[in-house]
Amino acid sequence: MKTYIAALCIGLGLFSQGLLASPALAEAPLGDWLVQGQNPGDQRTYKGQVSVIASGETYTVLWRFGGTTYIGTGIDVGKAFAITFRPTESMFVGLVLLEKKDGAWQGKWTQMGGKTIGLERWQKLGAAPQNP
Repeated sequence: MKTYIAALCIGLGLFSQGLLASPALAEAPLGDWLVQGQNPGDQRTYKGQVSVIASGETYTVLWRFGGTTYIGTGIDVGKAFAITFRPTESMFVGLVLLEKKDGAWQGKWTQMGGKTIGLERWQKLGAAPQNP
């Protein structure tokens, strides 16, 4: 019983100091964004629009590049936002990992089986786009 009480007291002490508290969740990039990026292994840039909506504990992500649409599922992970995605008309699968920096979301992405990494940057609609 003394061991249980000692462990409980230590646990409560750590919790009160914030050492056992759950990490702060990222601020998910909800809404509409201008997207600019580079495909893996390619220096040319692409531009489009991406929308993020809450969907239970996850987020639905839709990219639009002209007539091509990609759909993804995202999760916030601490200070980052991770997304798996694919084009609506194929089975190609990709992975994006973004971090919030200076009001924008930016990071890297690749595709299943890929050996190179692309870049992507999301800027809130109405803000001036910058290079990824």
